Formats: sequence, structure tokens, C-alpha cells
Amino acid sequence: MTQAEFTAARDALGLNNPALALLLGVHRSIAYRWESGHTPIPRYVEIILTELQLSAGFRKRLGIGSSSSP
Repeated sequence: MTQAEFTAARDALGLNNPALALLLGVHRSIAYRWESGHTPIPRYVEIILTELQLSAGFRKRLGIGSSSSP
């Protein structure tokens, strides 16, 4: 996963860097290093972000979690 892909995934999830770091269970400085390209992004992070995006996509298609839900 490139830093651009990392940023795009974070943006697609609607999270800022500190919120994503909290979700991933890492210190925010680590997430900043990943996003800035100073530290390689581990494979497990790529997998988690992919799963989160898929889950968000399914929830959106089903209308779950949106403001229009009953």
C-alpha cells in the first residue's frame, strides 16, 4: 500500500489521522509516519483498511448507518 492509497482509504472512511490511529490501535505519530512516507505501511494495515472500506460500502448500499435509516 502506498502512502497515497493510505490517505485515500482514510479519506474514504471519513477519518482524520488521529481517529484512524486510534481505530488501528497505534500511536498517532505512527499513522502520520505511514501517511507521510517515512515508515512503510505494514500489510496488516492494508488488510484492515480494505476490510473497513468493504464493510462501509456494504453498509452504505444497505442503507445502514446513514442518516436516512429508519
